Amino acid sequence: MEHGNALRTGRWIGAAILATFVIGMVSNFKLQTDLFAGDGLLVNAAAHPLKIGLIAVLGLATNLALLAVAAALTAHVGRAYPVHATTYCLLVGAGLAIAAIEYSTLLAFRTVSEQFAS
Repeated sequence: MEHGNALRTGRWIGAAILATFVIGMVSNFKLQTDLFAGDGLLVNAAAHPLKIGLIAVLGLATNLALLAVAAALTAHVGRAYPVHATTYCLLVGAGLAIAAIEYSTLLAFRTVSEQFAS
């Protein structure tokens, strides 16, 4: 692989990892604070349906970005380190599956909260 191409790919991968970190921090410490404050998620979720949707979309988008990073890493170092690259892709894929369950549960909790409020 050409050095300039590897450097450019490395920079894109680093930027993607930093972006997912920043988005995760904003989601966890800015967007979710209203949901878990006071009386808790069961009471607060009904009042913040758009925020819950935004949290789910941002969370899934960051996990998909990490999957794209894993694919890029596998494309560039997969021949040199096939076990490491495959293991990393599998771990990121498992993380995406767990995130999908987490965010679908959060969306379902919004419905439960709306029923609880009524």
